[in-house]
Amino acid sequence: ATVALMVFFTNSYRAMYYADVQERLTDEANLLASEILQLPEPERGGEALQKIVDRYAGALQSRITIIEPDGEVVAETEADPFTMENHLDRPEVQQVLNGETGYNIRYSTTKMMTMIYVAVAQEQNGMIERIVRLAKPLAQVENRITRIRNTILVAGIMTIIIAFFASWL
Repeated sequence: ATVALMVFFTNSYRAMYYADVQERLTDEANLLASEILQLPEPERGGEALQKIVDRYAGALQSRITIIEPDGEVVAETEADPFTMENHLDRPEVQQVLNGETGYNIRYSTTKMMTMIYVAVAQEQNGMIERIVRLAKPLAQVENRITRIRNTILVAGIMTIIIAFFASWL
């Protein structure tokens, strides 16, 4: 019974933690998208946009990518946006273009690691002006889950030991 509870709690916590990360990244992406729209038109592109994205990436501790609706990367915090391939085929970008919030866990060819991606539309006058995408390394999320799993494991083993001694007595 204790082992079954340990597996149940671990899996439940994993699902809740992934949902929390997705929700937090979505909120942060929406905040950044609205902040960019508040800027004067000349500051919404080029070097000025890159500076804003770099500043937010440090504060949010996330990788940030700004993508045009045609898939062109116009700002990126961890690579040169001008050398990056078109992102139109990325699943999270396609979800945004279909009117949804983009969410995906996949391997990043830029970072050479698995990342959690969230993308939102930056809309103006009902049209998608740009796509704001935030990402975090999956390993960062998995480390937290591993610590919780270990805590649950220790608690479960302690419960089994206590139950054994109580039964023995």
